[in-house]
Amino acid sequence: MAPPKKRIKLKRLDIQLEPSLLAWLRLEAKRRDVSMSEIIRCLLRKELESK
Repeated sequence: MAPPKKRIKLKRLDIQLEPSLLAWLRLEAKRRDVSMSEIIRCLLRKELESK
């Protein structure tokens, strides 16, 4: 049986983004109709699972 996945809650994460990445993030959030932080959480989750 696989061990349970650890849940990480991000209260506040101060990150600096390049303007082009920020623009992509805004467009992607609007396209998916979710918040920008939700997109970041999704990307972080994918990155952590791939390691």
